[in-house]
Amino acid sequence: MTPVVAIGARNKKIEVPTKNANKIAILIKKGLKLLSTIDELKAEIENNNQLLIPHAENAMGITGQKKIVFTSDIGTAEITFSDAILYDEKNMEKFKKILGPLFDQAFTTDTGYAVNVVDIPELKKALGNKYETLIKEQTTHKHRQQLRDMLSDGDSETAKKLRELVLIENKKPSITYKNVTG
Repeated sequence: MTPVVAIGARNKKIEVPTKNANKIAILIKKGLKLLSTIDELKAEIENNNQLLIPHAENAMGITGQKKIVFTSDIGTAEITFSDAILYDEKNMEKFKKILGPLFDQAFTTDTGYAVNVVDIPELKKALGNKYETLIKEQTTHKHRQQLRDMLSDGDSETAKKLRELVLIENKKPSITYKNVTG
């Protein structure tokens, strides 16, 4: 059997005694075999999922639901379809113009500061016109369910304008399996 070397801090190498080296080498071999088995099982599960997805897509087309649960006497498979709404922060003014007073229903707005200050308004007052050069403000927006609802509002003018500003990307379906207990 090949010698086993332990490598510690600063790459210090320590020769492991033969008695322990054999045990360690066997454990390394077993660990590698288990990792290989896990990789093979993951590939099999992924293949199984790919065979199941078309059936779930068919059921989704019939029911209109994004969550499909198949049940049998031995277990269940739950498939959840989702998508992501992608948009550019640079278009927020366009969103505000299109949505008007509905903007706050469609988005949450968070403003972050690159300083650790309890009272930002007081800092603005104290710094005056130097505030803008000393403090970096970052505003981010996150969409709410209402934006998704507005986007799916058929042929409305608002929905058409909003769809020009977003990209709706299908995500990989989430699949979980469960045994029937009983």
